[in-house]
Amino acid sequence: MIAISTLQYCICNYIINLHSPEFCFSNPFIILWNCILFIGIYYCKEYKIMHNLTFLIKESLGIYIVHPILIEIFKSMNLWNEYYWFINFIILLVLSFFITKILLKIPYINKLCTL
Repeated sequence: MIAISTLQYCICNYIINLHSPEFCFSNPFIILWNCILFIGIYYCKEYKIMHNLTFLIKESLGIYIVHPILIEIFKSMNLWNEYYWFINFIILLVLSFFITKILLKIPYINKLCTL
């Protein structure tokens, strides 16, 4: 975890010179770490607290898939500003969540957005 975080920090600050972590989500190490994290949490659902949170896990992979697309759409519309990262985060989370909910209702596509 520390190595992945350090790698992401170095990529953002020293290589691409952008400070928003969304730019590192296409990093293969970050993708692998997040997939391992999602799967690990999913299989811990027999614990009471994890069982109560599993409803979020179903949408989390869809959100992870949808949000880079939304970032590119916002950039193309000149609505993306990396200095307002918190606003970006909230807007992306809400829109990605609702888009994922819609995708989960479409047969065959719902298989792509669930663990």
